[in-house]
Amino acid sequence: MDSEICPSTSSSNAANLLLRFHNQQAKHDGPRVAVGAIPEHLLEDVEQCPAKFSFPRDEILDHINDAWPKIEKFITDTDDECKALEEELYQEKSDNCQL
Repeated sequence: MDSEICPSTSSSNAANLLLRFHNQQAKHDGPRVAVGAIPEHLLEDVEQCPAKFSFPRDEILDHINDAWPKIEKFITDTDDECKALEEELYQEKSDNCQL
């Protein structure tokens, strides 16, 4: 079928995504969400035996659905903190202008 992906291609894509995530996380200087470390040996394992790290689409979607409420809460909490800090900064600026 055209919609089926070869397991080695799928695994290669997963390895690339893991590597890109690892590299992005290393570059990121701001607050981090702990989603699990990706040890170098895991990336090597993925490259050596990609079929071992091939997951069915439904399983991946199930895990995303399980994780989404936590991600959504983090985004909401971060947004609330940002708004509070912006309000505090605005208030400090107002107080400084009155001096």
